Amino acid sequence: MEQTKILITGVTGYIGGSLLISLLQSANPLIQSASITGLVRGEDKATVLRQNGIKAELFSGFEDLEGLRKIASGYDRAADKAEPSKAMILGLADRQKATGRQTHFIHESGTSNLGDRPITGLHIDSALHTDSTPAIFTYLQQREALISYDQRTADLTVLQTGLSVSVKTYIIMAPTIFGIGSGHFKKISIQIPIMIRSALKRGQAEVIGSGDGCWTHVHIEDLVSLYELLLGKVLKGEEVPNGEEGMYFAETGEHSWGEISRRVGVIGEELGVLKTKEVVDVTLEDVKGWCGGSEYITEVAFASNARCLADRARSIGWVPVKTHEDWESAVREDFEEILKE
Repeated sequence: MEQTKILITGVTGYIGGSLLISLLQSANPLIQSASITGLVRGEDKATVLRQNGIKAELFSGFEDLEGLRKIASGYDRAADKAEPSKAMILGLADRQKATGRQTHFIHESGTSNLGDRPITGLHIDSALHTDSTPAIFTYLQQREALISYDQRTADLTVLQTGLSVSVKTYIIMAPTIFGIGSGHFKKISIQIPIMIRSALKRGQAEVIGSGDGCWTHVHIEDLVSLYELLLGKVLKGEEVPNGEEGMYFAETGEHSWGEISRRVGVIGEELGVLKTKEVVDVTLEDVKGWCGGSEYITEVAFASNARCLADRARSIGWVPVKTHEDWESAVREDFEEILKE
């Protein structure tokens, strides 16, 4: 039988890079026997992978949709963190037609899709969402009808495209991710490091509004273990919830934004890089630079409620191993990585 070919995108990033290493080191014999390739832009990045014994596939850029489709047509499975997901799913459909074998697409997303808008008051929702029913997609469609959000738009496109061409899709919606990554490029996440860097610039930790908005969190190792679990089941031929039932949350605890801000203040003062542990209140206008100048994205990503339960993920056997103590260490770990830069 022909060797299964798996393509991983985003391998120069935090999640994709950690996922690539996790799969290459997997103890699952089905994953071990597969051919795993990282998709990269730039010969310099491809060289880094090859020097570490990792297969690399070069592409010109996400704007080259035909090129992405052609690349994806050479693989049986794709795990993606790229926006042009439709082209890759169509490529997998081409592969499916050529080989007669079912193809699969695992897409990375985030729970800012669920984020409400407590600062502006334009949408309030502190409900606890579950991934255990297709109703979550209906909810996302309703939110998208109110205001378009690129990440959410991409998720709905993944679902609709997969259904239209019979490619099985799975969407992993991650919350705040913490912990040091294992990839060869980016080692730390986004949200906490952005807050740390901003605090270092100001000399003091910041919080948007009251800081009462609540999110869930997951360690990078637990997150990539969910990808590995899903992939292993797919390779084994198990029928895993997909399509409209293929939404998977990943969470191991809950925090408020104020909690993170206070932690940044305490650790920053202990390390001698912040003048005080006290937290200063800021507005969306003050810190819209956290998200490229968008007050909307800043609100849903750093001040909102986005609460979820990973019921479906746990029902298929996901068992996260990181503890609350690991979460308590997250801010200090990120500080230490940033101060090395």
